Amino acid sequence: CQETTFSGFTREFVSQIVASVDALSMFFFWAMVMWLGKKQDDAVDAFDAKTCTAEDYTVEICGLPAGLPIDAPKGPLEEVDNPIHPGPFPGSPTGKGVEMKKT
Repeated sequence: CQETTFSGFTREFVSQIVASVDALSMFFFWAMVMWLGKKQDDAVDAFDAKTCTAEDYTVEICGLPAGLPIDAPKGPLEEVDNPIHPGPFPGSPTGKGVEMKKT
């Protein structure tokens, strides 16, 4: 009881129509997913432009000499060897002209 036609059309023609509709719907779905991704990226960028976070002011410093102390020294202020910026300020090897107050 198998018919070779479907409402006057051959099975091959009907299967091609069904496959074409399926391919078209899959293309439409893919296009909508791509559009949604772009809209989400645009919304994130617009929201990020309106907000100010610590990430906006984060700075990466490269080229620091190895072996620097991780923690700030505790205790009274005394002259130390500063490998980053030797200059006339307390804590530098050439702290001339700067009064160092001991507490």
